Amino acid sequence: MKNIENWFLENKEHLNNEEPEAGHFERFAQKMQQQKSAATRNPFKVYYLAASAAMIVVLISLTVFLTTKYVNNTQAVGLANVSAEYKEVDSFYSGQINAGLKKIEKLQCSSSKEEVKELDGELKDLDDSYLKLAKELNNNKNNEQIIEAMILNLKTKAELVSLILNKLQNNC
Repeated sequence: MKNIENWFLENKEHLNNEEPEAGHFERFAQKMQQQKSAATRNPFKVYYLAASAAMIVVLISLTVFLTTKYVNNTQAVGLANVSAEYKEVDSFYSGQINAGLKKIEKLQCSSSKEEVKELDGELKDLDDSYLKLAKELNNNKNNEQIIEAMILNLKTKAELVSLILNKLQNNC
């Protein structure tokens, strides 16, 4: 306790000093000037950021507009749009594929994950091929070769789903 009292007595002149240290006001004024100069530079940053944001909005809008326009112009014709007979064929194979996929979803077990993943990859490839054929059919209306290729594609998808389904039923 005496150490604290001695310290206060020795440093009394520093503790009771009501006036700030020499140069305090100059340092304060200098800091204020720095803050003021930093504040005057900010409007340029704001304008730059606003211009950048506006450009991004314009580019996104343009991309959406052009993509929508392109998609609408290149919309593919499916088998269902060719004739009633082909619509029936499309419905038949699509029904088989969807029913098989639902059964596969219900049968999934630990050993089936890899086969289902492989099936998804194969179906995606077949879907991509079907879309290419549909675009070709859009350019060459009623081309029998393209129509037959589309039917074969659907048939292949249905057979692939059936094959995987049978394999899973035996393994699970």
